[in-house]
Amino acid sequence: MLVCPFLPSEASQVSALIKTTLTKANSKDYPKEVLKHQIEHYSEENILRSSKDKTILLAIEGKEIIGTASIKDNWVSGVFVHPDHMSKGVGKALMERIEAIAKDNGFSTIKLGSSTTAQGFYRKLGYKEIKEIVDEKVGKVIQMEKAL
Repeated sequence: MLVCPFLPSEASQVSALIKTTLTKANSKDYPKEVLKHQIEHYSEENILRSSKDKTILLAIEGKEIIGTASIKDNWVSGVFVHPDHMSKGVGKALMERIEAIAKDNGFSTIKLGSSTTAQGFYRKLGYKEIKEIVDEKVGKVIQMEKAL
């Protein structure tokens, strides 16, 4: 597996990966309306737009994009791993690179908004819950942070 920077030509593949992950892995924790909003949020166009002010990383195996994660300053977002590749170190490898970027940019803490689905994953990486927010469009989000 290779972790590398996102290229604009990969936006449709990243969007498809996120849609698959949301529908297969997150569907047990969120209502259909929330998942629909999230899928729209991670459209190809929105991914291209956000790539202008965020660093987006991809995990690639062979020619397949199997994971993605983004960072702006010390805020992590858009962490998704294809369900067939979960629990195989993909998310951990992406987060290690994301944390290194934040640290290299002078940040001593890193923050994120976790889904219910991913909360245990982030806990294992050393993240602590700060607060919980419930929004009708995005559902329950657990704000978490970690000292670097």
